Amino acid sequence: MRRYSRVDLERSRKVRTFIKTVLRKYGVTLSKDLGQHFVVDRNLLNEMIKAVYTLSIRPVVFEIGTGIGLLTRELARRRKTYSIDIDFTLLRIAKREVLTGLDAELIGADALEFYPPKGSNVVVGNIPYSISGPLIYRLMEDRHKPPAVLTVQKEFAEKITAKPGTREATSTSVLLWNVYEPKIIASFPPESFFPRPKVRSAIIVLKPKPEKCNYRILKRLTKIAFVSPNRKLKNTLSSIMDVPKRFASKRPRELSLDERCELVRLYMEEYKDRT
Repeated sequence: MRRYSRVDLERSRKVRTFIKTVLRKYGVTLSKDLGQHFVVDRNLLNEMIKAVYTLSIRPVVFEIGTGIGLLTRELARRRKTYSIDIDFTLLRIAKREVLTGLDAELIGADALEFYPPKGSNVVVGNIPYSISGPLIYRLMEDRHKPPAVLTVQKEFAEKITAKPGTREATSTSVLLWNVYEPKIIASFPPESFFPRPKVRSAIIVLKPKPEKCNYRILKRLTKIAFVSPNRKLKNTLSSIMDVPKRFASKRPRELSLDERCELVRLYMEEYKDRT
Protein backbone atom coordinates (compact mmCIF):
# COMPACT_ATOMS: atom_id res chain seq x y z
CA MET A 1 0.00 0.00 0.00
CA ARG A 2 1.37 3.39 -0.97
CA ARG A 3 0.98 6.12 1.63
CA TYR A 4 0.64 9.69 0.33
CA SER A 5 1.40 12.72 2.51
CA ARG A 6 1.06 16.52 2.41
CA VAL A 7 4.25 16.80 0.37
CA ASP A 8 2.41 15.24 -2.59
CA LEU A 9 -0.29 17.92 -2.67
CA GLU A 10 1.31 21.00 -4.28
CA ARG A 11 -0.59 20.51 -7.53
CA SER A 12 -3.89 20.34 -5.62
CA ARG A 13 -4.02 24.06 -4.81
CA LYS A 14 -5.42 25.04 -8.21
CA VAL A 15 -8.09 22.36 -7.98
CA ARG A 16 -9.15 23.57 -4.53
CA THR A 17 -9.32 27.17 -5.79
CA PHE A 18 -11.44 26.07 -8.77
CA ILE A 19 -13.92 24.28 -6.49
CA LYS A 20 -14.25 27.30 -4.20
CA THR A 21 -14.81 29.62 -7.17
CA VAL A 22 -17.50 27.41 -8.71
CA LEU A 23 -19.35 26.95 -5.41
CA ARG A 24 -19.35 30.72 -4.82
CA LYS A 25 -20.61 31.32 -8.36
CA TYR A 26 -23.69 29.17 -7.70
CA GLY A 27 -24.12 30.13 -4.04
CA VAL A 28 -23.70 26.55 -2.87
CA THR A 29 -22.94 25.54 0.71
CA LEU A 30 -21.76 21.97 1.06
CA SER A 31 -23.71 19.61 3.29
CA LYS A 32 -22.00 17.88 6.21
CA ASP A 33 -24.96 15.51 6.46
CA LEU A 34 -24.28 14.26 2.92
CA GLY A 35 -20.55 13.94 3.59
CA GLN A 36 -19.57 16.14 0.66
CA HIS A 37 -15.77 16.12 0.42
CA PHE A 38 -14.36 16.55 -3.09
CA VAL A 39 -11.05 15.08 -4.26
CA VAL A 40 -8.45 17.77 -5.01
CA ASP A 41 -5.42 15.47 -5.13
CA ARG A 42 -4.49 14.38 -8.66
CA ASN A 43 -2.48 11.49 -7.21
CA LEU A 44 -5.68 10.10 -5.71
CA LEU A 45 -7.57 10.48 -9.00
CA ASN A 46 -4.76 8.76 -10.89
CA GLU A 47 -4.62 5.87 -8.41
CA MET A 48 -8.37 5.30 -8.75
CA ILE A 49 -8.26 5.36 -12.54
CA LYS A 50 -5.31 2.95 -12.68
CA ALA A 51 -7.18 0.61 -10.35
CA VAL A 52 -10.26 0.70 -12.61
CA TYR A 53 -8.18 -0.60 -15.52
CA THR A 54 -6.86 -3.48 -13.43
CA LEU A 55 -10.45 -4.66 -13.05
CA SER A 56 -11.58 -4.26 -16.66
CA ILE A 57 -9.78 -3.72 -19.97
CA ARG A 58 -12.78 -1.79 -21.32
CA PRO A 59 -14.46 -0.33 -18.23
CA VAL A 60 -17.86 1.30 -18.36
CA VAL A 61 -17.95 2.99 -15.00
CA PHE A 62 -20.85 3.60 -12.67
CA GLU A 63 -19.61 6.37 -10.38
CA ILE A 64 -21.20 6.94 -6.99
CA GLY A 65 -21.03 10.56 -5.89
CA THR A 66 -20.60 12.92 -8.85
CA GLY A 67 -19.84 15.99 -6.75
CA ILE A 68 -18.85 18.70 -9.21
CA GLY A 69 -17.53 16.09 -11.63
CA LEU A 70 -13.74 16.08 -11.26
CA LEU A 71 -13.36 12.30 -11.10
CA THR A 72 -16.23 11.93 -13.56
CA ARG A 73 -14.31 14.07 -16.04
CA GLU A 74 -11.18 11.92 -15.86
CA LEU A 75 -13.26 8.76 -16.35
CA ALA A 76 -15.46 10.14 -19.15
CA ARG A 77 -12.43 11.40 -21.10
CA ARG A 78 -11.55 7.73 -21.60
CA ARG A 79 -14.93 5.96 -21.94
CA LYS A 80 -18.64 6.46 -21.39
CA THR A 81 -19.36 6.99 -17.69
CA TYR A 82 -22.54 6.88 -15.62
CA SER A 83 -22.53 8.98 -12.46
CA ILE A 84 -25.08 9.27 -9.67
CA ASP A 85 -25.52 11.93 -7.00
CA ILE A 86 -28.35 12.73 -4.62
CA ASP A 87 -27.62 16.49 -4.91
CA PHE A 88 -29.32 17.84 -8.05
CA THR A 89 -27.64 21.24 -7.69
CA LEU A 90 -24.18 19.69 -7.87
CA LEU A 91 -25.23 17.64 -10.90
CA ARG A 92 -26.23 20.84 -12.74
CA ILE A 93 -22.91 22.45 -11.81
CA ALA A 94 -20.96 19.41 -12.98
CA LYS A 95 -22.79 19.36 -16.30
CA ARG A 96 -22.27 23.08 -16.99
CA GLU A 97 -18.80 23.68 -15.61
CA VAL A 98 -16.86 20.42 -15.88
CA LEU A 99 -18.41 17.80 -18.14
CA THR A 100 -19.33 19.73 -21.29
CA GLY A 101 -18.76 17.64 -24.40
CA LEU A 102 -17.94 14.44 -22.52
CA ASP A 103 -19.80 11.13 -22.64
CA ALA A 104 -21.10 11.27 -19.07
CA GLU A 105 -24.68 10.32 -18.19
CA LEU A 106 -25.71 11.94 -14.90
CA ILE A 107 -28.35 10.42 -12.63
CA GLY A 108 -30.08 12.24 -9.78
CA ALA A 109 -30.91 9.60 -7.17
CA ASP A 110 -29.85 7.95 -3.92
CA ALA A 111 -27.06 5.46 -4.62
CA LEU A 112 -28.41 3.14 -1.91
CA GLU A 113 -31.68 2.84 -3.82
CA PHE A 114 -30.31 2.53 -7.33
CA TYR A 115 -28.84 -0.37 -9.30
CA PRO A 116 -25.86 0.05 -11.65
CA PRO A 117 -27.06 0.87 -15.19
CA LYS A 118 -27.13 -1.95 -17.74
CA GLY A 119 -23.80 -2.09 -19.53
CA SER A 120 -21.70 -0.70 -16.67
CA ASN A 121 -19.09 -3.12 -15.35
CA VAL A 122 -17.12 -1.29 -12.63
CA VAL A 123 -18.36 0.72 -9.64
CA VAL A 124 -16.20 3.69 -8.63
CA GLY A 125 -16.66 6.36 -6.00
CA ASN A 126 -15.32 8.72 -3.41
CA ILE A 127 -17.88 7.49 -0.90
CA PRO A 128 -19.42 9.61 1.87
CA TYR A 129 -18.33 8.00 5.13
CA SER A 130 -21.93 7.86 6.35
CA ILE A 131 -23.00 5.39 3.62
CA SER A 132 -19.81 3.31 3.35
CA GLY A 133 -21.18 0.37 5.34
CA PRO A 134 -24.60 0.16 3.64
CA LEU A 135 -22.97 0.54 0.22
CA ILE A 136 -20.54 -2.33 0.84
CA TYR A 137 -23.48 -4.56 1.78
CA ARG A 138 -25.37 -3.45 -1.32
CA LEU A 139 -22.43 -4.50 -3.50
CA MET A 140 -22.05 -7.85 -1.71
CA GLU A 141 -25.75 -8.59 -2.07
CA ASP A 142 -25.98 -7.56 -5.74
CA ARG A 143 -26.35 -10.79 -7.73
CA HIS A 144 -23.75 -9.54 -10.24
CA LYS A 145 -21.13 -8.69 -7.54
CA PRO A 146 -19.65 -5.77 -9.54
CA PRO A 147 -15.94 -5.00 -9.13
CA ALA A 148 -15.34 -1.71 -7.36
CA VAL A 149 -12.79 0.99 -6.58
CA LEU A 150 -13.82 3.07 -3.58
CA THR A 151 -12.32 5.81 -1.43
CA VAL A 152 -13.40 5.43 2.19
CA GLN A 153 -12.21 6.31 5.68
CA LYS A 154 -8.90 4.52 6.28
CA GLU A 155 -10.00 2.99 9.59
CA PHE A 156 -13.12 1.61 7.92
CA ALA A 157 -11.03 0.24 5.04
CA GLU A 158 -8.78 -1.61 7.48
CA LYS A 159 -11.77 -3.13 9.28
CA ILE A 160 -13.56 -4.43 6.20
CA THR A 161 -10.41 -5.84 4.56
CA ALA A 162 -9.22 -7.72 7.68
CA LYS A 163 -8.88 -11.42 6.87
CA PRO A 164 -11.17 -13.94 8.59
CA GLY A 165 -9.31 -15.73 11.34
CA THR A 166 -7.32 -12.67 12.39
CA ARG A 167 -7.81 -10.60 15.52
CA GLU A 168 -8.96 -7.64 13.40
CA ALA A 169 -11.71 -9.56 11.59
CA THR A 170 -15.25 -8.18 11.71
CA SER A 171 -18.59 -9.59 10.60
CA THR A 172 -18.43 -7.36 7.50
CA SER A 173 -14.90 -8.43 6.56
CA VAL A 174 -15.90 -12.10 6.84
CA LEU A 175 -18.80 -11.60 4.44
CA LEU A 176 -16.70 -9.47 2.10
CA TRP A 177 -13.96 -12.10 1.79
CA ASN A 178 -16.63 -14.65 0.90
CA VAL A 179 -17.40 -12.89 -2.41
CA TYR A 180 -14.51 -10.48 -3.06
CA GLU A 181 -10.74 -10.20 -2.86
CA PRO A 182 -10.52 -6.83 -1.04
CA LYS A 183 -7.29 -4.83 -1.02
CA ILE A 184 -6.15 -1.40 0.20
CA ILE A 185 -3.91 0.11 -2.49
CA ALA A 186 -3.14 3.61 -1.14
CA SER A 187 -3.90 6.00 1.70
CA PHE A 188 -4.21 9.79 1.62
CA PRO A 189 -4.20 12.66 4.14
CA PRO A 190 -7.20 14.94 4.83
CA GLU A 191 -5.61 17.62 2.63
CA SER A 192 -6.43 15.48 -0.41
CA PHE A 193 -10.04 16.66 -0.13
CA PHE A 194 -12.06 19.87 0.06
CA PRO A 195 -13.42 20.47 2.61
CA ARG A 196 -10.88 18.51 4.63
CA PRO A 197 -12.26 15.56 6.61
CA LYS A 198 -10.80 14.88 10.05
CA VAL A 199 -9.27 11.51 9.15
CA ARG A 200 -7.10 9.81 6.54
CA SER A 201 -8.75 8.07 3.63
CA ALA A 202 -7.85 4.93 1.69
CA ILE A 203 -8.62 3.46 -1.72
CA ILE A 204 -9.92 -0.09 -1.64
CA VAL A 205 -10.24 -2.39 -4.63
CA LEU A 206 -12.91 -5.11 -4.57
CA LYS A 207 -12.24 -7.90 -7.06
CA PRO A 208 -15.12 -10.39 -7.33
CA LYS A 209 -14.52 -14.10 -6.81
CA PRO A 210 -16.84 -17.14 -6.80
CA GLU A 211 -18.94 -17.30 -3.66
CA LYS A 212 -17.22 -19.70 -1.29
CA CYS A 213 -20.38 -20.59 0.61
CA ASN A 214 -24.01 -19.50 0.82
CA TYR A 215 -23.91 -15.75 1.54
CA ARG A 216 -27.33 -15.57 3.18
CA ILE A 217 -26.60 -18.34 5.69
CA LEU A 218 -23.05 -17.12 6.32
CA LYS A 219 -24.45 -13.66 7.07
CA ARG A 220 -26.93 -15.07 9.58
CA LEU A 221 -24.37 -17.18 11.44
CA THR A 222 -21.73 -14.45 11.40
CA LYS A 223 -24.05 -11.74 12.66
CA ILE A 224 -25.24 -13.91 15.54
CA ALA A 225 -21.70 -14.89 16.51
CA PHE A 226 -20.33 -11.34 16.37
CA VAL A 227 -23.04 -9.99 18.68
CA SER A 228 -20.74 -11.28 21.44
CA PRO A 229 -17.32 -11.50 19.74
CA ASN A 230 -15.53 -12.65 22.91
CA ARG A 231 -17.94 -15.47 23.74
CA LYS A 232 -17.36 -19.02 22.57
CA LEU A 233 -19.39 -20.36 19.69
CA LYS A 234 -21.03 -23.00 21.88
CA ASN A 235 -22.67 -20.11 23.71
CA THR A 236 -23.60 -17.96 20.71
CA LEU A 237 -24.65 -20.46 18.02
CA SER A 238 -26.09 -23.31 20.12
CA SER A 239 -29.57 -21.74 20.00
CA ILE A 240 -29.78 -22.26 16.22
CA MET A 241 -27.58 -25.29 15.53
CA ASP A 242 -25.53 -28.12 17.01
CA VAL A 243 -22.01 -26.74 17.24
CA PRO A 244 -19.36 -29.44 16.61
CA LYS A 245 -16.87 -29.98 19.42
CA ARG A 246 -13.95 -28.80 17.29
CA PHE A 247 -15.61 -25.38 17.02
CA ALA A 248 -17.35 -25.16 20.40
CA SER A 249 -14.55 -23.42 22.30
CA LYS A 250 -13.56 -21.05 19.49
CA ARG A 251 -14.50 -17.38 19.36
CA PRO A 252 -15.90 -15.65 16.25
CA ARG A 253 -12.63 -13.99 15.18
CA GLU A 254 -10.70 -17.26 15.38
CA LEU A 255 -12.53 -18.99 12.53
CA SER A 256 -11.05 -19.01 9.04
CA LEU A 257 -13.39 -18.57 6.08
CA ASP A 258 -13.13 -22.30 5.32
CA GLU A 259 -14.21 -23.13 8.88
CA ARG A 260 -17.12 -20.72 8.64
CA CYS A 261 -18.21 -22.31 5.39
CA GLU A 262 -18.08 -25.72 7.07
CA LEU A 263 -20.47 -24.38 9.74
CA VAL A 264 -22.71 -23.06 6.95
CA ARG A 265 -22.78 -26.53 5.38
CA LEU A 266 -23.59 -28.20 8.72
CA TYR A 267 -26.33 -25.66 9.44
CA MET A 268 -27.90 -26.26 6.02
CA GLU A 269 -27.81 -30.03 6.54
CA GLU A 270 -29.48 -29.66 9.94
CA TYR A 271 -32.14 -27.39 8.50
CA LYS A 272 -32.79 -29.87 5.67
CA ASP A 273 -33.20 -32.70 8.17
CA ARG A 274 -35.68 -30.67 10.22
CA THR A 275 -37.85 -30.04 7.19
